[in-house]
Amino acid sequence: MVRQQPRKPKGAPNSAGGQYDTYNSFEQADLPALEAEQTWEMSHGEGGRYEQEHPLPVESSSDMGAGRYGQVDPYTVSPVRPDIRDGSRVGGDLGAIPLQFRDLAHTMWDHVRMTEANLNGADLNHAEFTHADMPNANLTRADLSSSTIRHSDMHGIQAAGTDLTYAQVTDTDMSGADLRHAELHRAKLQNVNLSNARLDGVDFSRADTVSNVDLTGTGLTGASGTFNKIQAMNVLLGFPDTGVCRYSRAGGDRYASMYHAHPDTDAIPDLRVSTETDGPLDSPWTSREAMMASVEDWGVDGRTARQYVALMDKHADYEHGVWRDTDIPLCAQTVARESLARRLSVTG
Repeated sequence: MVRQQPRKPKGAPNSAGGQYDTYNSFEQADLPALEAEQTWEMSHGEGGRYEQEHPLPVESSSDMGAGRYGQVDPYTVSPVRPDIRDGSRVGGDLGAIPLQFRDLAHTMWDHVRMTEANLNGADLNHAEFTHADMPNANLTRADLSSSTIRHSDMHGIQAAGTDLTYAQVTDTDMSGADLRHAELHRAKLQNVNLSNARLDGVDFSRADTVSNVDLTGTGLTGASGTFNKIQAMNVLLGFPDTGVCRYSRAGGDRYASMYHAHPDTDAIPDLRVSTETDGPLDSPWTSREAMMASVEDWGVDGRTARQYVALMDKHADYEHGVWRDTDIPLCAQTVARESLARRLSVTG
């Protein structure tokens, strides 16, 4: 006789995707969840049983009627709107609709509003989102593999552990999202705002395309290792309060345009740096004084040398020997000197 296994939340330790646990060390007496499992769920942003005990508030009265979906157990497959199923075309204002753990593969979401919707653990593979307005939605552990997301507002979504394998995300705001441990294998990201997102465990080198992606405020740098295997990419790094850089890779070379604090990134950068150089590189500058000594050998007058150093110094990471937020060596050969001259011609 086959022993019925205790049910565990999708994505929980030793689980089998929200079905039955296959580890014999767990017995029926172990349920409900012990403290350790709840701690795991909370630390991974996984939802599940923690959500059940601390549910999101029901929709406010401003959202077309308070509680139009009633109290729905967020730990089980949602019974709400059974007409929304795999292959459905969906539009309109759905509010904070609970659709957790549903089979929603091949669905088409066009001009839909779903603020704070619960799609935790939903199967959304090959789904299409176009002009989807769903800030702060719960997409934790959702399967978005081979999905298409275009011109959508997904800022603040909870999407830890989401599978974006082969997904195409373009012209979309995901700022402030929780995407910890999201899978980006062969994904294409273009014109995506991920500023201030939580990206622990995300490996961008697994993606096919990372083009014009805003990663400011995330703490990622060109030296983070997450970009190492990408042949071509273009991202915005740093922090607006201290300065940002547009960092790119092309083939084996790395490039960066360095901007001052609170930049208009369409403006002229303070300087451009790259590893596309001839000959060996000098040892990295270890201080502003070392930088000045090198610049004085460029054959410019003293005033110009001081202005060049003033521009470069604020983008220098002397401790690590690189230009700030990059993995580009901090030395004279990596500086495009004409970019410094251009900047000075604008600022006077």
